[in-house]
Amino acid sequence: MVLTNNTNNTNNTDNNNSGIINDLYNTSAAVGKFKATVTFVFLLFVFICILFLVNHFLYNKEDIYDNNLIKGTVKDSTCTKNSNNSNNSNNINWDCSTNILYNINNIDYVKKNFHTNSSTYYYPDSKIDLRYNKYDHNNITDNTYSNNFYGNVIIFFSFIILLLSGIQLISVYMFKPLAAASGAGAIAGTVVGATSGAASGAASLVGNVMGAASDGFYGKRG
Repeated sequence: MVLTNNTNNTNNTDNNNSGIINDLYNTSAAVGKFKATVTFVFLLFVFICILFLVNHFLYNKEDIYDNNLIKGTVKDSTCTKNSNNSNNSNNINWDCSTNILYNINNIDYVKKNFHTNSSTYYYPDSKIDLRYNKYDHNNITDNTYSNNFYGNVIIFFSFIILLLSGIQLISVYMFKPLAAASGAGAIAGTVVGATSGAASGAASLVGNVMGAASDGFYGKRG
């Protein structure tokens, strides 16, 4: 009879422990799903803001150089090693002053004292990639990337981050163990942060009390 009661007590304890573990598991999974949802919604909002900003400041902003790519020929040049990188043989920049010949619509142009600062040393007769001002063909630049290019790069990487967040969101809803693991990590981080904050506050309080006590002790002695 005693053995039976012990067995029943053990079973009840196991059931209670199992119930607690299941509750913790379900709570962690719910927290993991909530965290993934909030993260995705936040990144979606940021992505929409980025689309608006890129469209306003890059796509809709006139690029006077547009995509007018041409090849120029260096007629003569004077190049000096950039002093900031002179001690690093693997990362040398050259500051070059060049005279460049280029052709637009069968008309030759010469740009004198055109400055470049890059890793390329421009020798006479070497080729250089240029873009020209569509309103003033005497104005050129060696920056071959347009506003649209920069906008596309920003949107691409923003989309990749949003996509990864979306994959995580789908994963935590499809796989409960993953959601529970994510939630447990979030809970643990919150608990550790709160504990650390409480410990810091307690230490500060103790320090203040000790300081006040010390001031009072020495004040009385004075």
